[in-house]
Amino acid sequence: MTDRAIPAGRHVPPGRGRLGCLLLACLLVAGCGSGQQAAFDRAAEDVRARANALPDKVSALLAAPSAPAGGQPLRDHIAYALPGTGNFVPFVAEADGPRIRLRVAITATRADGGGLGGVTHESARLCVELTGTRGADPRVELRDTPCDETAITREEPDAQRGISTVSLSG
Repeated sequence: MTDRAIPAGRHVPPGRGRLGCLLLACLLVAGCGSGQQAAFDRAAEDVRARANALPDKVSALLAAPSAPAGGQPLRDHIAYALPGTGNFVPFVAEADGPRIRLRVAITATRADGGGLGGVTHESARLCVELTGTRGADPRVELRDTPCDETAITREEPDAQRGISTVSLSG
């Protein structure tokens, strides 16, 4: 097969050139969308992994012989061991005797893409509540909790706002 020019006076039928452009545009848009979703999915996996690691850390803190017996000193001990940053914000910390309750917002941002669609960055936030009791067997429980953006930014003014939230289960 050889390349041939379209003879003078002959036109490409209307719509055929546009169909190719439309198909190319759809592929580019779909590629960008899948990059956004991939970046968001990776950010969601990251916050879930970080949240699922918290019960072991909090259990170790509650079971440590050096941990205060309860009340505000225990709450302060846990809060000091879990310092807040813009991506990890303890926004509720309460202690009632030897029992503690923490609410934490965890945020991650991940990138995906390149090529024609460019790089896209997406963020995910997961808010969890941990409860446990000071002692040799703290039995720390982890569960989803609503994200309170006002409380989060009150505790950490640098925390990102308007982040899409995810749950522990997906």
